[in-house]
Amino acid sequence: MAKKKSTAREKRIRRSPWPRGSRIHPKNDPLSELPASHPAKLLLLAHGQCRRDCVGREIEYHGHEEEAFDQEWESQLLERRFRFSSYAYAFISFELILDEWLTHPGYVTESEKLAVASIPFHSILLDECEQAAKEGGNVRILERLAQVREWLELRLLAIKARWIEDNLEPPEIPVVIDPFQALGLTWPGIRVLRR
Repeated sequence: MAKKKSTAREKRIRRSPWPRGSRIHPKNDPLSELPASHPAKLLLLAHGQCRRDCVGREIEYHGHEEEAFDQEWESQLLERRFRFSSYAYAFISFELILDEWLTHPGYVTESEKLAVASIPFHSILLDECEQAAKEGGNVRILERLAQVREWLELRLLAIKARWIEDNLEPPEIPVVIDPFQALGLTWPGIRVLRR
């Protein structure tokens, strides 16, 4: 019987230096050599876990309908109804590639500045969600919120650690008043998530 050829995806998965199921993009593979306690490595692992545990959890799969969960609330920050699932798709579902850790540019990037400037807005959204989850007794969302907060803390820690490692002067973080701009929910002439 002929041996079945492996697909490129199977080869990539088999050779991944990351723990199985961690969902870390292969471009980050050089960072797997970092010590286990390194902020960039911790961030990648936490992001993969957040993607696994938070994204798509509102979907009622046939035979597993009782496992679906979500939380909706009236966001004062965004001035509209918002859901935890919307937050997860907008901010967690993407494949994270730590370009600055891979290329070590000799300057603080604009994406790093915006990421740091956006943290307070993320915190406000998560606080709003937490309040609604507490009022509704939504334990599953409260567990996920703790996980998302840890991921955000690690994101900030990894950014600042790169600045230190690359001997960069911490920049002046721009003050962004518009939450849509800070959260990356705007494009020229378009505001997403607005009514």
